[in-house]
Amino acid sequence: MARFVDARLADAHELVPRLEGPFDFVFIDADKDWYTRYAQAVLPRLVKGGCLTAHNVSPRRGRWQMTGGFYEYVSGLPTWTPRSSPECW
Repeated sequence: MARFVDARLADAHELVPRLEGPFDFVFIDADKDWYTRYAQAVLPRLVKGGCLTAHNVSPRRGRWQMTGGFYEYVSGLPTWTPRSSPECW
């Protein structure tokens, strides 16, 4: 897996904006109120056709409020179609 996965242990507030990319897959599972900031930091470096995945995000009221406006942010991106997995709600 080390050839495909770059896992780092650090303060994500400092590390994520410094990551160079490009990325083909990004998984966000950190402090929920920073989800939007993490996405804003990595999306410019996500390859066309790449995947951004975030844990504990749902369009249901309550769940999306915990993630600092993340669902609204990605829903408003003109080239993105957010999808959620209903069985996880």
